[in-house]
Amino acid sequence: MSWIQPIGVFTVLLALAAQIRGDDWPHYLGPSMDTTWREDGIRTQFPELGMPLIWERPLGGGYSGPAVFGGRVLVMDRLAEPYEPGQIKGNPNFIRAKIPGQERIQALNAITGDQLWEYRYQADYTTAYPYAIGPRCTPTVKYGQVFALGAEGHLHCLEASTGHVLWKRHLPSDYGVAVPEWGYAAHPLVVDNQVICMVGGDDSTVVSFDRHTGQERWRSLSSDKPGYCPPTLVALGGREQLLVWHGEALAGLNPEHGKPYWMVDAKPLYGMAIGMPRLFQDMIHLMGFNRFSAAYQMASDGFSAKRVWGGDVRKGMGGVLNTAHLDADGNLYSAGGGQWFYCADIRDGQRHWQTDQPLKNRYGDRIGDWPSAFTFHHPPSGQTFIYNDHGEWISATLTPEGYQEHSRAYLMEPSHLVGRRRLVWSAPALAGQRIFLRNDFVLRCYDASIGHPRAKFHESVMQQQRHWVEQDLTPSHIFRFSAGGEVVHQASERSALVHDRPVHGKTLFPIWSMTKPITSLAVMMLLERGFFELDDPIDEKIPAFADMTVRGPDGKGFPLARPITYRHLLLHTSGIYGYDGSFNEEGTWKEVIELEDLESLMDLLSKQPLQHQPGERYTYGLSTAVLGHLIERHTGQSLASFFDQEIFGPLGMIDTRFGLTQEDRQRFQPLSVWDKDQFREGTVAEDELLYQLGSALQLGGEGLVSTLEDYGRFCQMLAQGGKTPAGQTLIQPETFSLMTQDQLGELPGFDGREKGMVLGFGFEILQDPSRSKTPAPAGVFGWGGYHSTCFWIDPLHEGYGLFLTRRYPYLDGIKDTLQEVVYAPEAVAQWSSKARPHLPSRGD
Repeated sequence: MSWIQPIGVFTVLLALAAQIRGDDWPHYLGPSMDTTWREDGIRTQFPELGMPLIWERPLGGGYSGPAVFGGRVLVMDRLAEPYEPGQIKGNPNFIRAKIPGQERIQALNAITGDQLWEYRYQADYTTAYPYAIGPRCTPTVKYGQVFALGAEGHLHCLEASTGHVLWKRHLPSDYGVAVPEWGYAAHPLVVDNQVICMVGGDDSTVVSFDRHTGQERWRSLSSDKPGYCPPTLVALGGREQLLVWHGEALAGLNPEHGKPYWMVDAKPLYGMAIGMPRLFQDMIHLMGFNRFSAAYQMASDGFSAKRVWGGDVRKGMGGVLNTAHLDADGNLYSAGGGQWFYCADIRDGQRHWQTDQPLKNRYGDRIGDWPSAFTFHHPPSGQTFIYNDHGEWISATLTPEGYQEHSRAYLMEPSHLVGRRRLVWSAPALAGQRIFLRNDFVLRCYDASIGHPRAKFHESVMQQQRHWVEQDLTPSHIFRFSAGGEVVHQASERSALVHDRPVHGKTLFPIWSMTKPITSLAVMMLLERGFFELDDPIDEKIPAFADMTVRGPDGKGFPLARPITYRHLLLHTSGIYGYDGSFNEEGTWKEVIELEDLESLMDLLSKQPLQHQPGERYTYGLSTAVLGHLIERHTGQSLASFFDQEIFGPLGMIDTRFGLTQEDRQRFQPLSVWDKDQFREGTVAEDELLYQLGSALQLGGEGLVSTLEDYGRFCQMLAQGGKTPAGQTLIQPETFSLMTQDQLGELPGFDGREKGMVLGFGFEILQDPSRSKTPAPAGVFGWGGYHSTCFWIDPLHEGYGLFLTRRYPYLDGIKDTLQEVVYAPEAVAQWSSKARPHLPSRGD
């Protein structure tokens, strides 16, 4: 959806260029709205496995693409509970529903991704429910102001530097019109002191508002359907014209007062005028649903136009949300109807060629209807970038002679379910040698420069990730490595397993024993607040543990030689086991997962003989679950409540919890079980923990679910010695130091010593890298989880590694292999480099 190749319109483009910086992307489809990226130094060959990720930020739903201006990223999203329709009669694509929620406009630092400001407002959706996921329009940034149009017609003008609302309108109520079936999607156009919007209705299909006050300046045209195509300013017939395509006609207006110069019929199906007009000399091309493609010729005086061709599905190209790129010779390039990407001549609509290659994913698959792709030409290289709805970034040479693909990278997980597949329908922003793009969960910033210092490092890690999938060692997984407070690598790899799903930063995983460090941290927080001492007996809070026995060689029970203490529980030297049996084999664990609360668990464990006298050796078991119950006894809160208040809240861990809502289960990664030399989907029973919402069986040793984004926040806090990103101290340095020192000593049973590891409170710590045969530095500490997850904290580099998947049985060696790649000398030289491409940092 863009304006036009700059042929015969130099005056207009020069005026725009004077107001737009070359490294900004201040509105939809580029600085000149002509689907062209003019920056030098852009990578056109890249690893299939991805490009260097600079940052990622959680986001709500929406189709709204980002805009970049003055060192800021502006983006809109929606914050709402998912809508669950009841019984549906008829085509769901046309069924409206009232769905409560808010829309949000926010500004982020383009260098770091940190939020600078946000503005939220209530916006209950009334559009067709399958598409009611969020705003459609990319913010327009100009003159230090942000103009944002929401899906329900909320138009806001905000100060770009602060987010202060300067004025606002609600188009449906102000003009007495209905919200379009699929929401307002025509991006606002700013021309001098006007903000021009598609509104709808009689004599108000297009309306101009004063940029300073929001007051109406003029209104024009009538149509039942305003369409979804933004108005554009062009030069035609020797005069500036406002080109407007609504659901019934194409018109040229005087931009000063909105009076029509001319109008011709141009009626797509269901009023779905979408693609922005493309201009070549005196020709205007339109494309929209369903396979609508036509060209119109402007009279030399600029007061009339006639259709030259159209109505023949064998000509041109008709897309859903595409806008064709137009080259200097009048050739159009775009995805179109059916499953094809086309090249056609604007003058007669004749197709030079068609191919489905850029619309297939990297595996060669193409499933579902309405394929789409955003197409951007790059004059410095002569190549064209295509961003398809699989989230893949492609470089290719497009000429009338054919399509030649050079490279493609997977950048974004498709998240929105349309028809039979998930897709991403949001345009990227291309600025400062970076690519900014989003789905319904995250906004990402990738480095697209030729000489990025981490390119080889990123590729080497991705090769390892791909190897695990290709060799059937893991299903889909995601890995992040951060250093110095900056994510220097993050990538997911998807398997081809039918039951598996692609993963992203907001995918929910059961973290199993990676719950233990969180509980251990909570215990140490209570320790420094004076609730107990490490060597206090726990039977003061759990009296039944005073009468426990120890299993003897002949199976007989012996009395305790000493009471179990907090220290014993933190070090797994209490003698408590509890991991015997499984979900389908008789034993303690089968009983545990059928319990309803922690009180019942304490009763069960108190009747089980200990494996040995407390403090005599290391035995990995349910000790940390007992610590979770002790937290409840000391604080009078549930374990979940204490975690939320004291850890998750301060860290912004919004997705880490003990139970799953129905919405959560849509993001909960399926279990893959290695069985008979292949993976199969795990059963509900093999999940073992049911994650029932509201359950009081909150196991502090294994019960949490989390996401990469959330657990990464926990890891970053540990990398910063117990401080949150906002500077809040969760735990004092002296207490934190106790957790990351050897506390086990020479007690037997801990097999980590064979790899040069020692045990602290909640973590195993690398003490002897040479014995461990790892290039990782001494002092690295971390833990792992039952379904092949792991993390480590690197105090030396203030960083961490975090790997999440769902594989049973546990795959040993993942952390060691990742560290071999990450800490190879040549890799460290790349990711520890301070050389970074920079966006300018200045005000608007």
